[in-house]
Amino acid sequence: MIDREVLQKIGAGRIEELTMEDLVRYHMSVSDVYEGQSSLLSYKGKRFLVKGDITAIKGRAKSGKTHFLAVLIAAILRGSYAGYQVMEFNLRILHIDTEQGMLNFQSVIKKALRLAGLPKDRDCERLNTYNLRELSAKNRIQAVGMLVEAYCPDVLIIDGVRDLLSDFNDIGQSSEVVNFLMAISKQKRCAIITVLHENKADNNMRGHLGTELLNKASEVFQVQRSGDDERSFYKVTQTDTRNLPVEDFTFTMGENGLPIEVVISPQLSVSDKKEIEIGTNMSEILRTNDGMTYGKLKDLYMERFAVADRTARNHIKIAQDNKVILRDENGLYHKRIYV
Repeated sequence: MIDREVLQKIGAGRIEELTMEDLVRYHMSVSDVYEGQSSLLSYKGKRFLVKGDITAIKGRAKSGKTHFLAVLIAAILRGSYAGYQVMEFNLRILHIDTEQGMLNFQSVIKKALRLAGLPKDRDCERLNTYNLRELSAKNRIQAVGMLVEAYCPDVLIIDGVRDLLSDFNDIGQSSEVVNFLMAISKQKRCAIITVLHENKADNNMRGHLGTELLNKASEVFQVQRSGDDERSFYKVTQTDTRNLPVEDFTFTMGENGLPIEVVISPQLSVSDKKEIEIGTNMSEILRTNDGMTYGKLKDLYMERFAVADRTARNHIKIAQDNKVILRDENGLYHKRIYV
């Protein structure tokens, strides 16, 4: 399926007959020093997008995968955006789209340029974009090899990796395409971002191609959408990784049509909610703050909030431990005054 000439150009041609001399380069020794992983991006201090490896982005149709790509492109071109930070500057991107029409693809790239603070009507020399929708699967994969050879990108984005083969459930084709991408990432020392749809029945990437990507990718990000209108939120979750996990990223679409980060406050635990409720109750009883004996405070608490003696005593202890209420030298209880 894949043109052998293309493989030879990127240094990934298959050796027809292996010898032991050929295998020497693949021998691993614990005494040798190997080059460590180099990540190109970080989010809130956690690194990802590894050089020489594959990162997969998955999600249902219209879930916001392309919007997320625009955020990543903007961060790479700008240096930082929405919590994302480059680990190396002046990175070059080759963005290949196989799904959208030319107008929609252009709209996405203009969106990324606006996020990066760049003119939307002028090409950026660090971002080369190609739309291969009209080509056949065989010609698309040939084109990928030719374009990688021509531009030597630091980041290769393939939005629609499923279109590099005719049948994403074919084991042979799927393995061949993923091996082709692995060869490119290794030989050219670039990070590859692939985008693939999820199955409707579950959250797995589609077909045998999805299985192969899951097995070979260094990390997988899932994009989910809540709602079907302009008020929808988009949540990006790293579902699989070989490295330290990256925090979730949530965004929405602003009035200007650009993705903007949404900061989600962490949910309160049951105990936290209960402590807040107890504090509110104590403030209501000790409203005048004239001071109250323990017995009177307990009886009022039992009467006002319909709780048992033991519960009232426990709540008073919690409020006192949290310094919501204070006991003076006369043994009277007051609500704490913040100044």
